[in-house]
Amino acid sequence: MLLRSVSFTGEGVKIGAVMPDSPAEKSGLLQGDVIVKFDDKPVKNLKDYSDLLKEHQPGDIITIEYVRDGENKTVQLELGER
Repeated sequence: MLLRSVSFTGEGVKIGAVMPDSPAEKSGLLQGDVIVKFDDKPVKNLKDYSDLLKEHQPGDIITIEYVRDGENKTVQLELGER
């Protein structure tokens, strides 16, 4: 589950929860991480993220850039069924 937190004022999409056995969990993403890029394309808000996700199919491998504790990190993950 992704959400834009009321207390979050930067660009990106803050992860509200990570579902067990999801691609996000398997890749190491955590609640509170902020997704800022999806396959090298900027993610400014939930609409950007949703639009980029629609361009891909389950099984596609994507690169996510995210911020955790003020540090930018990158991870690859395989998209699951939606």
